[in-house]
Amino acid sequence: MERKNYWFLVSGILSIVSCAVYFIIIIVGIVGVSNAENFVEGMTQQDLQAMKSGMLVLIALGICALAIGIFCSVTFMRYSSYSFDKVKERSGAILTAIVLCFLAINILSAIFALIGYCSQPNENLSNYNRLKNEQDFSIEDMEEKLEKLNRMKEKGLIGEEEFKKIRAKIIEDSFK
Repeated sequence: MERKNYWFLVSGILSIVSCAVYFIIIIVGIVGVSNAENFVEGMTQQDLQAMKSGMLVLIALGICALAIGIFCSVTFMRYSSYSFDKVKERSGAILTAIVLCFLAINILSAIFALIGYCSQPNENLSNYNRLKNEQDFSIEDMEEKLEKLNRMKEKGLIGEEEFKKIRAKIIEDSFK
């Protein structure tokens, strides 16, 4: 069962939130450009034109940041369900999204994604699964050895004392 990378999940959610903020910035910029004359009285025509130009730049930057935010949120949400090994294999999109998050001043999302990229799966869980698999293998191996030992005793190849000694050693070795 693959585990979720919750760091990417949080980064994706933060990127979605940043998209909403960028969208609001774009709306404010559009309203500012279209109604600039109504907001500020007593400005010269040159100042009004400079303010409109500034709002247009704000709109352009907002659109770029919104596009980056959408890309980052989709990327982080997509990779949040990938295993840690798969993320490392396909690290190009993740690293691109992290860099773009920093460029779009979505620093918190980029930091969480960076932590998610650099983190490893829970080692204790991995060790537990590995030991469990080894132990299962040892039990099967032990059963096979004990069956062979029983057949040797039944055929008279070993005596009762040897049987008990070898049996104890097989059991002891299996649990090391």
